[in-house]
Amino acid sequence: MASFIKLCAWLGDPPSRFFSPVAARESQPVEAAVRHLLADPRLSKEAAAKIGGVLRDMYDALAKSAAPPTASVACHLRATSVMRPGVPERLASLLTDMHAALADRVEQASR
Repeated sequence: MASFIKLCAWLGDPPSRFFSPVAARESQPVEAAVRHLLADPRLSKEAAAKIGGVLRDMYDALAKSAAPPTASVACHLRATSVMRPGVPERLASLLTDMHAALADRVEQASR
């Protein structure tokens, strides 16, 4: 965060410029189904987890994969697996905006 604040100060932009005011939480249909299974009182947690695993495997095998968006900035985040849904995407958007602002600054300085 300290580096982010320093970059914002250097750019002359407030940190809020890089954040969306409202973040919509995306929900995967298969995960909603698994949550319903886990909430079913007739299933043990182990049984629901097994059915959920089969459901995820089937979904992964049969769902058509969408083409990944082309990103101008790539970043490896070790913590993405524990982040709340939507956070890695918002962070990628933030980094892309910062990259564009930095590229503009470099271009202006080279004139």
